[in-house]
Amino acid sequence: MVEEAQASSAPIQKIVDKVAAYFVPGVVGTAILSFVIWNLLGNFTLGLLSFIAVLIVACPCAIGIATPAALMVGVGKGAESGILIRNGEVLERAQKLNVVVFDKTGTLTKGEPSVTDVVPIEASQALLQNEVLRFAAIAERGSEHPLGEAIIRGARELNLEIAEPLEFKTIPGKGVSARWENHMILVGNRRLLSDAKIPTEYSEVQS
Repeated sequence: MVEEAQASSAPIQKIVDKVAAYFVPGVVGTAILSFVIWNLLGNFTLGLLSFIAVLIVACPCAIGIATPAALMVGVGKGAESGILIRNGEVLERAQKLNVVVFDKTGTLTKGEPSVTDVVPIEASQALLQNEVLRFAAIAERGSEHPLGEAIIRGARELNLEIAEPLEFKTIPGKGVSARWENHMILVGNRRLLSDAKIPTEYSEVQS
């Protein structure tokens, strides 16, 4: 993805390419014209020097090279810092940002997600909260997902026993399922719970 971003074109680069399409022939034409004029005046040496001077001073190479080079370096530096920039257009538009909103708990402060709250669908008792977290940790014990690891860390911080599940299965794009003793544990998103006919709305459970 980083390579694709570095190969992409930013809007400013497209403008630069259009300008370069006229600027390059103009510079070369001006250099040739200066050479011809001085040559007609009988000074071949000065004409040659003028031709070279115009090409050097008004070198059009920087126009076409500077923008993609800056884009490539910017995307690469972002990747080194753990920031994935989708393409050149996004990088260019970043200068207009006023507000940045993050929804990953602990990712910015600690570099890893963490459990902040456990909200049972029923009575909010501490014992029930610990049971919910313990069951989730048992299901996530065989997972390598960052959120699963956060759940396991949260359970260990409360000294909860995390047993080895009898069965474990990863459900791509939805979550995981596990079997422990006589319990079937599902941990995942709404689609996973919907497929299992488990209500996710508080009002549905209460009714």
